[in-house]
Amino acid sequence: MIFSGEDDAIAQSHWLITHKWVRVEDGGLRRGEAAQKISQQRQEARQKALAERQSG
Repeated sequence: MIFSGEDDAIAQSHWLITHKWVRVEDGGLRRGEAAQKISQQRQEARQKALAERQSG
């Protein structure tokens, strides 16, 4: 369970939107700027680690 109840879900959704972790678009949830930034950083770290392993 992600949320403990309806009130918690409402409170958490406000926080997630305010802190740009999610955004509402066309009636659905999408990753927000903060989530996209973290995703990009993780992808870059994976690529760097792979390149380091390959270069030996």
